[in-house]
Amino acid sequence: MLLKNDERRNKRQLAIIDMKGRAANRNPSNADPSGVYWGAMSGQFYACQGNTLTGREVIVAMAKAYEETEGSLTDRLMAALVAADCAGGDHRGRLAAGIRIAKTGVDGFWFELYTDQSQDAVADLLKKYVKTEHPAKGVWSTESKPFSHSCNERSLQEINPPSEPSDPTKIIALVGGRLIDGRGGLPVNDSVVIVKGSKIIAVGARDTLTIPTEAETVDIQGLSLLPGLIDSHFHSKDSVRTPVEFELKHGITSFRDPGHPFRFYDAVKKSNRMMPRVFLCGGHLDAHPPVWADQAIVIRDSEHARNTVNEHVDRGASAIKVYFRLPLEHIAAVCEAADKRNVFVTAHLELVDADDAIKAGVRGIEHVTSFGTALAKPDRAKSFKAQIFADSNARRKLRPWLWAGINLDSSPRVKPLLETLVKHQVFVSPTLAIFEARVGEKNTTSDQVNGFANMIKFVGLCRKAGAKIVVGSHTSAPFAESGRAYQRELELLVEAGLSPMEAIRSATQINAQFFGIDDRLGTIEIGKTADLTLVDGDPSQDIAAMRSVKHVMLNGIWVGESP
Repeated sequence: MLLKNDERRNKRQLAIIDMKGRAANRNPSNADPSGVYWGAMSGQFYACQGNTLTGREVIVAMAKAYEETEGSLTDRLMAALVAADCAGGDHRGRLAAGIRIAKTGVDGFWFELYTDQSQDAVADLLKKYVKTEHPAKGVWSTESKPFSHSCNERSLQEINPPSEPSDPTKIIALVGGRLIDGRGGLPVNDSVVIVKGSKIIAVGARDTLTIPTEAETVDIQGLSLLPGLIDSHFHSKDSVRTPVEFELKHGITSFRDPGHPFRFYDAVKKSNRMMPRVFLCGGHLDAHPPVWADQAIVIRDSEHARNTVNEHVDRGASAIKVYFRLPLEHIAAVCEAADKRNVFVTAHLELVDADDAIKAGVRGIEHVTSFGTALAKPDRAKSFKAQIFADSNARRKLRPWLWAGINLDSSPRVKPLLETLVKHQVFVSPTLAIFEARVGEKNTTSDQVNGFANMIKFVGLCRKAGAKIVVGSHTSAPFAESGRAYQRELELLVEAGLSPMEAIRSATQINAQFFGIDDRLGTIEIGKTADLTLVDGDPSQDIAAMRSVKHVMLNGIWVGESP
């Protein structure tokens, strides 16, 4: 396919090659012989290669991206490969992708970038490209991507996509409520949100919008309208009741189970019942002897770690969970493989310091206690690790001791750890509610009370530093009624120093970023999916109002009664 935007039409084409490296549309005019292997080596100007990028849809996507992309020729070629990849070009396997650019007066190639033996060739090439500095590049960088395409971003899938509305043309207008859109801005009173099918098509104050005459108007005065809540840490096993009773009925429309094996969710996949979107990590990766033998994949070596990551992602994992006995070298191998598959690694740590795990590539930390050994005095951390290494179950007794002895005001380890969290944009899922300990409670020790106070304080320091804090319930908690651990976690985050609006954003937009679903969920915006929660009261002022969820919409469909 020739491109209308090219000045020298007889010389330029985009490359499309087949699995054997044969050019599907190579322009033989003055072509360099290497073009046989590099797709279209069009004259002496450029070549761009990806594997098995075939079919009409792929060709059209490549041409469209090339023509619509701003920036230099190399930017446009990179955009074309990404677009082809998104449109169905199969580059999986130990395959290759690359770009070559020639320039008058320059011997050989002025710009050349190549990746080989890759599990995800175009994605790996793009990562190299955004980090490469060269005058051939235009405006494409890590921060600025001149080509807008859904596959440019990390968008991952639930194992149980909800049903679509029976009438995709039906319009519902939610009128008069207090809009808290999940982005952290001021609430909009007397708002209107219009849903068509499963998508949000209009958002704003009532006096700025015209409600379609055919819309079903729903009066939600007195209620606050929020995005569907997202739970970063929820566990279930062979149940279709627990996800509904603990999550969906309380406004949680998506959750992730970080570490239970896929088989624990067979019942969910088989069920026709309306339930939250479920995102899985698959069985967590641990070392011998595993802490939870019925849940873990026991990693033998780095190659086994990489293979397990690929197997998990192939089965639908949207993140990978590493557990605390896994050594740092294997965590690094997991992170390397996960990065190639465009999924995050999240970690429960006890024996590996959090800053070391983050530098190895971990992008999520489960439980505030995972930071203990990176904050404590080295001698106390060393003693803690030795005892946990000998007996994994000792962690429950020793965590309060370790945390009670941390001085967050004077420790020289605090500031570098916070800087590392922010620099690497790590998501912190504190699960404070499961560690809560208060003075006067039966069988509560001073270490438990003081240790928990330090955990609360550290989360506050994370907030002040600008770290990404998310909300995870861990299913149940000692100071929460059954099914209310998520609400208790929100309250504890506010106690730690987050404003109610910051806590809500942690529950929605930031969690959606952690899941890699923020292109479609997590905020109330035009074009987003209609997962919505209606709350009695004003949680922007009093986070306790989040206990009063009245109505839930999932994918444009009311769960139970409509308002």
